Amino acid sequence: MAGEDDGHSQASRARVFTTLTPTEEEFVLARCRRLEAGRGEILIRKGEDSNSLYIVERGELHVIDEKAGRRDLLAVLGPGEIFGEMSFLDPAPRSATASSHTRRRSPRVSTTLPATSSPS
Repeated sequence: MAGEDDGHSQASRARVFTTLTPTEEEFVLARCRRLEAGRGEILIRKGEDSNSLYIVERGELHVIDEKAGRRDLLAVLGPGEIFGEMSFLDPAPRSATASSHTRRRSPRVSTTLPATSSPS
C-alpha cells in the first residue's frame, strides 16, 4: 500500500464502535494502523485468509463480488463504515473484494490485539 502509520486521532471523527464506552473505543482505535490507498488499489481480495477489519476514514470504497468473469458491485462504502468484519469474527476466507474508489485512509483493527491488555 502507498503508506501506513500507527495510531488514530480522535479529532473530528464520529464514533465507530458505539456499543463501547469512549474509553474502550479509544483503546481499540489506538491499536489501529492507518493505511493509505490510491484509487483502484485492492485492500482485501475474495478468497484470502485474514483476521482484520477496516474502517473507512475518508473517501469511497467499492465492495465487489468477482465470479465467472463478472464483477458485481455489492456496496459503496464511505466514512465511518466498516468492512472485512466477517473474516475478523470468523476465520473463513474473504467473501468479497474491496478496492479504493478514491484516495482515502482506512484504519485496520486486527484480532492480534494483546489478550492481557484492557482499557482502564
